[in-house]
Amino acid sequence: MTTVTLPALTTYQKAVWDFLCVYGDVPSHFSGKVAVIKSVRQSGKSFLAQMLLIAFALTKRCTSAIYEPTLAQARVQFKAIENYFKGSDIIVKANASLLEIEFANGSVIYFKSMEQSSRGFTITGLLVLDECAYLSEDEIYATLPLINAHNAPLLIISTPFISDGYYYKMFQKGISSPTDKLKSFDWSKEPEIDRFLTPERKEFYRQTMSRSKYITEVLGEFLSDDGMLF
Repeated sequence: MTTVTLPALTTYQKAVWDFLCVYGDVPSHFSGKVAVIKSVRQSGKSFLAQMLLIAFALTKRCTSAIYEPTLAQARVQFKAIENYFKGSDIIVKANASLLEIEFANGSVIYFKSMEQSSRGFTITGLLVLDECAYLSEDEIYATLPLINAHNAPLLIISTPFISDGYYYKMFQKGISSPTDKLKSFDWSKEPEIDRFLTPERKEFYRQTMSRSKYITEVLGEFLSDDGMLF
């Protein structure tokens, strides 16, 4: 079988990786850990999610899933992982209609939108809720039972939105009261972000974007009820 070498991570990506893994780079499948990421756009959130899904799938036979607000976003994640292994024997089936990837060791990754049913499978690897600030609480709570039976870890990632709801509350809990099972990571405060979002680019966005979009997507901060920084 082809040997897999995953790309290097940034310092802030590696901090999340280390929290969800044990014994160095080995993912902990039954840890029940919850990692919450808050960040700006184009900072490597999706890339980290892809690398973690791959690592969980290759380390041990398991079922993982990533949920997106829309089917189009789920399809983007599917294509990214499919293309990563194109031409290798690591993947035995990549169903572009169902958005499912099966690995040679029997692991499966499902790429779902919140428009689809969560019934029919159980997570034994990793569950990812992408752009969680933009998912409804009803959809989130209908999906979370997938991890219960096997105490599977959960990765919650998003750019921030309003200062309310499941994502906001989980992030605040992981910041104010972190434990060995729950921890939040505020990437918007990381100096390395400047490599993706320079001061000049920030100033351009400040002048051209709506105030609310600039606050959430460029500054990576939550909005209060009046649309200002919380």
